[in-house]
Amino acid sequence: MIISEVELRLFANEVCESLLLKTEASRTTIRADIVSSGIDVDLALGEAVHQGVPKIASDGSLDQRSLETIKWLEMKRETLIQPNFNTAPTPPQALIDIYGVKAQMLGPVFVANVLVGWISVHSLEERLWKDKDVAVLEAYTDSVRIVLATFLDHLHT
Repeated sequence: MIISEVELRLFANEVCESLLLKTEASRTTIRADIVSSGIDVDLALGEAVHQGVPKIASDGSLDQRSLETIKWLEMKRETLIQPNFNTAPTPPQALIDIYGVKAQMLGPVFVANVLVGWISVHSLEERLWKDKDVAVLEAYTDSVRIVLATFLDHLHT
């Protein structure tokens, strides 16, 4: 059971590293809102990148909750799979222009019916995500949901 913020961050980074390798992505992040611990979705809880790929974990310049893609996650409550950005929902322009992302998958993490966070899988190339990529993301999304729920329960006990 995760009982500290340090352990939660270590877990998030381990998930990101594993997901990066299994999906052959360019970057993976986990974002979460845990106000009582000072954890905010505008700064990534965990991140992994391939060599030469810029990190975004400490870039808090975007109001993540206001993004079209995140509003889509809240409304649809399912994994967002984007082989390119030719159709809505569109990601923030900074993700494309500054960080070079051309395709992504987002896995929503709901706890007690609230979107507490999400996992992002980015590619610097347009790509058709394979079924196995989606399955791996969804398995990790479920694991992160369980850990975040446990962490939140621990905070309230």
